[in-house]
Amino acid sequence: MAAIGQAAESVDHHPDVDWRYDHVFVRSTTHQVGDEVTERDIRLATRISALAAGAGAVAEPTLVRTVEIGMDSADPDALRSTWQTALGYRLGRSGDLVDPWGRGPALWFQCTETPATSRLHLDVHVAQERQGNRLCVCTPHEAPPLP
Repeated sequence: MAAIGQAAESVDHHPDVDWRYDHVFVRSTTHQVGDEVTERDIRLATRISALAAGAGAVAEPTLVRTVEIGMDSADPDALRSTWQTALGYRLGRSGDLVDPWGRGPALWFQCTETPATSRLHLDVHVAQERQGNRLCVCTPHEAPPLP
């Protein structure tokens, strides 16, 4: 953690770091361009990866996962405003709502004339290394038991 902080300070570019008792998750994006990945992020990530390898840490890219919540609505703007106020999220570049602290899932809104009563759906994005694995999409009644 200290080495990540020193590396970030030395280039004045600061990643999001989530430290758990046996894992460290690092996410680097450039806030000035809407949280997109830039060359600065790639350079910093490369440096952090080298520091981690030097410390004996093992990278686990298959742990990378992003969850978004999609909502169908006849009036996405009204729905967006309600959720933004309720969660304290900020408006993202494409009209989605994002947690300003990067901890909760993003919410995005889809306009539809006849929204279903089950208008919420999850979008799960996994690491490229896992995309060959089969993912199961189940309705609540078909959901497999939790391990």
